[in-house]
Amino acid sequence: MWARIAAQAVLVAVSLLVATTWQPQLEAHMVVHVVLADVVAGALVLLVPTAMRRSWSHAIDEAVGSRRAGWRVAWMIRSPVAILGAWTATLTYLMSPHGHRWATAGTEPFIEALLLITVGALFWRATLDEHEARALPTAIVHGGLRWWGRHVFAMAGRVSILPAIIMVWYAPHGSYAGADREDQVAAASVVLGAEMALFGGAVVLFLLLAVRSGWGGEDEVRVA
Repeated sequence: MWARIAAQAVLVAVSLLVATTWQPQLEAHMVVHVVLADVVAGALVLLVPTAMRRSWSHAIDEAVGSRRAGWRVAWMIRSPVAILGAWTATLTYLMSPHGHRWATAGTEPFIEALLLITVGALFWRATLDEHEARALPTAIVHGGLRWWGRHVFAMAGRVSILPAIIMVWYAPHGSYAGADREDQVAAASVVLGAEMALFGGAVVLFLLLAVRSGWGGEDEVRVA
C-alpha cells in the first residue's frame, strides 16, 4: 500500500516539475497535455487498489444520499455525464489560443498541470467505475455504468475533444504564441494520433470483452 502511495507521489511530483519548468514549443506542449491527462492520470487511478476504489464509491454514494456538506461535489465526481462535460470543457479551453496563452504565462503552467491531472483522474475513475451496475438512464447521471457503458464512455471522451483538435489545426497563424502553420498542424496531429490510438484500443478491448461476456447481461467484466 505504502509503495503505491509513494509511486503516486513521485509520479505527481515529477509530472508537475516537468510541466512547470519545461516551456516547450506548441507540439511538445500538446504532448504534455496527453501525457498528463491520459498517462499520468490513468496511472494514478490504476495504482489505487480495486477494493479501495470500491470503498470510495460507496462513500461517494453515502455523501450524495445524505445530502450533507459537499454532496454536490460528490455527485459530480460519480456522474459520468458531469465528468465528460468537465473533461471536454477543460481540454477544449486549454487547447484554445486563449487557454494556451494563459497556460504558458507566469505560474499558470503549474495550475494547468494540476487541472489536466485532476480532470484526467476523474475521467479514468469513471472509466474504471467500481459502483454497482445501475440501469442505463440512472447510470449516465449517477454512475454505475456496466462494462460496455464504461467503454462507450471512454470512446466518447476521445471523440468529444475532436473540435478542439480541429481548432488547433485551423486557427489563424500566430494564434498560439507565434507558432506557424506547420507547428499547429504538427501539434494537432500529435494529439489526434494519441487520442485515436486510445480510441482504437478501447474499441478492441470492447470487442474482446463483448465476446468474452457473450453480449449478455453479465455486469462484472472489468478492466481493472
